[in-house]
Amino acid sequence: RRRSRPPRRGRGPSSLWQTRRWLKEIGPDVTHAHDGHALTAVGLASLGLAIPLRVAARRVDFPIRSASKFTRLADVVIAISNPVAQVCRVGGIPDAMIRIVHSGVDPSRAQSGHRRRGRVGLGIEDDELLILVVANLTDHKGHEYLLEAMPRVIDGVPNVQLALAGSGELEVSLRRQARSL
Repeated sequence: RRRSRPPRRGRGPSSLWQTRRWLKEIGPDVTHAHDGHALTAVGLASLGLAIPLRVAARRVDFPIRSASKFTRLADVVIAISNPVAQVCRVGGIPDAMIRIVHSGVDPSRAQSGHRRRGRVGLGIEDDELLILVVANLTDHKGHEYLLEAMPRVIDGVPNVQLALAGSGELEVSLRRQARSL
């Protein structure tokens, strides 16, 4: 009886060859790898091809495990913040390769939201200020520091409310911390 292999999600040799065929056929001016796995895949598939610009994005502040992956498979690394750029530098990516493009939301895209429905769902009145944080609830995001600061914020701005939207390993401890404050 043959055991089936788990899916490789585009990381196997056949996927790399398929990606290389597409790159040859399309002949892009730019490739953009949104994370480390994508950089490995498109970077390896593009080796030796005449692609004018190979871009890698770095969105997390975890230490760089392999600067050579970035320096060999990308021409430019986009960091979404100054701290992420610093992690790139410390990790061995040359400063000349790093560009900072801050992550953000176009305010005009939020215009279609339903403010009243959202506030009702959170139990927040129209005259209250809302601080909404949407993120994974993990230690490197700093939610616990924001919660620690909230009593002082409320002292200065009594009509403010904080809402954390997300999930992660700190959900239980953050709920506990919020209740205690």
